[in-house]
Amino acid sequence: MLLNPITTLLSHASAVCAALVLCAAPAVADERWRALEAGDGEAAGYALYVEETDEAYPGYKAECQLDVDPEEAAVSTMVLMTGRDFVPDGQTRRILRRGEDELILHTHIDMPMMVTDRELTIRLTHSSDPETGIHRIDWVNADEEAPASNGRVIQISDARGHWEFVPDGSGRTRATYVTHADLGGWLPAGLISPLMRGQVAGDVTRLQQAVRKFTVSAAPED
Repeated sequence: MLLNPITTLLSHASAVCAALVLCAAPAVADERWRALEAGDGEAAGYALYVEETDEAYPGYKAECQLDVDPEEAAVSTMVLMTGRDFVPDGQTRRILRRGEDELILHTHIDMPMMVTDRELTIRLTHSSDPETGIHRIDWVNADEEAPASNGRVIQISDARGHWEFVPDGSGRTRATYVTHADLGGWLPAGLISPLMRGQVAGDVTRLQQAVRKFTVSAAPED
């Protein structure tokens, strides 16, 4: 996946996103996740959670509902995460290798003054289950595929997460976004939580806004 420059990989959607985002139903209680906030109305239709852990960089999870089927949601998200036209400000993105359902993506992230720039190389995989109709996009570090570093950046070496798109039986999709990222190096402790929380909320919000925008643009004229 959007906002501060940290590993935000979602920014705008493509026309294949012709869908509306609606508020998600409450998730089944999971002791690993503590609710942070729930979006209100069309402008913020998501629920946001943080992982209960003593680690410096906990995981974050967001849930929302998309008025589109899981396959369309997954294809659209891959476009968002990899397309050159959707790169956030302050980032440089390059696809190092592409396969049928997998690709290696390298991202350089310009950081604010006095903070070292970051680089990230991940393996993105799109998978589906024909029996359940569930689609997933998973990512993990692919440091072995990373280009040679100039020594003036910090490699984000623990990044992982997924989008899961589950059919709800009515042609729509229950979407879950989970992300973990250890940003490495030095960052003020008081900035870590709002930084990561803002990234996740921004990723989901941008996806919602883009989906809504393209739904309107794709509507037939009277």
